[in-house]
Amino acid sequence: YLLRQFEHTTMKAARKFLTGIALATLAASAPTVQSATTYSQVLGYYTISAPGGTSAWTAGLVTKRLFQGNAGVTDSGATSTLSVANSDLTSLGTLSNHFVEILNAGSWTGLTANVTGVSSTGASSSSLTVDLALVDITGLATVSFRLREHVTIESLFSDGAGFVKVQDSVTLFYQDGSTRDFLYGDPTFSGQPDIWFDAGTFAAPVGNLTRIIPGQGFLLTLQSPLSIVVGKAGVTYVKDTPTFVPVTANSVNLVGLVNPLVSIDQATDPQKFTLNEAGFLTGLRAFDDAVSVYSVDGSLTETGSYILDPFDPSGPRLTDFSGSSSVDDGETTVNTGNAMIIGVTSNGLIPLNSLVPSQN
Repeated sequence: YLLRQFEHTTMKAARKFLTGIALATLAASAPTVQSATTYSQVLGYYTISAPGGTSAWTAGLVTKRLFQGNAGVTDSGATSTLSVANSDLTSLGTLSNHFVEILNAGSWTGLTANVTGVSSTGASSSSLTVDLALVDITGLATVSFRLREHVTIESLFSDGAGFVKVQDSVTLFYQDGSTRDFLYGDPTFSGQPDIWFDAGTFAAPVGNLTRIIPGQGFLLTLQSPLSIVVGKAGVTYVKDTPTFVPVTANSVNLVGLVNPLVSIDQATDPQKFTLNEAGFLTGLRAFDDAVSVYSVDGSLTETGSYILDPFDPSGPRLTDFSGSSSVDDGETTVNTGNAMIIGVTSNGLIPLNSLVPSQN
């Protein structure tokens, strides 16, 4: 079901502007990272070798932290207010495309929440309104947090990243189940400056349509193989905490680790992680939710679809119910940098481990 839904959605998007391009690989060579430490933040860049056709990826880097500190918490259900003393965050602007990363919330450490408002409360203090509709943080009187700007298509693939203009595309899947394609070039075909634009309207995106939240996957549909440097326009920092990705019931949820890679032999030894290492097992509903993995040979063949079996004698684990009970399907590997599909029956958050060394 997930594969059929994925193929239908992807091919519908591709046909609109890329007639004749077949779906290709969902996984390709893994990236390499070069990094240095500045202000206790790890910076770097890496290169992905994306194939011609369609492939799925996640962003392995985030933007720098604009602020880190403590805040009092007032939880009101769908939204929460973070009260920050001695720091006027309105000086950073409207924060309309920003999020907070919670650092000390127990099992919710690493949780990100979109900022929906910022205001000054006098005496150089301020308050942030954040969207925490899927999480109950009642009982947390104070939190430590980081404030970052969201990655966008424009920042992740600045200057077009070598895309074939008005042909190669990036596809995003939204929490309401909709999708949009974005192209790079001059949408007016009249010699205007090149921009990223909505392939459906041929207009510059409005609002936060090009936002890529941590752990969210996206599709690249390319005319030809392309080497793309990720780590420009401020997207050069490592998120070293776990990540929680919003997922929507009965929709295509492209999910992958927020994890830049180190010392990769792209040709013969792409770095991989196992499904067990990814950390999402605790977010799956037994026998209902599923994770699907795809081949790396360019055929977009589903190589496995797994559900959580809570009754296994060795403890809860992933299974496809097709083999011996001695086989742990959670040891199935995925190339880091590529996305999986996680199908869920209820809206929620899927946890993802951080597989990078801890940094402050």
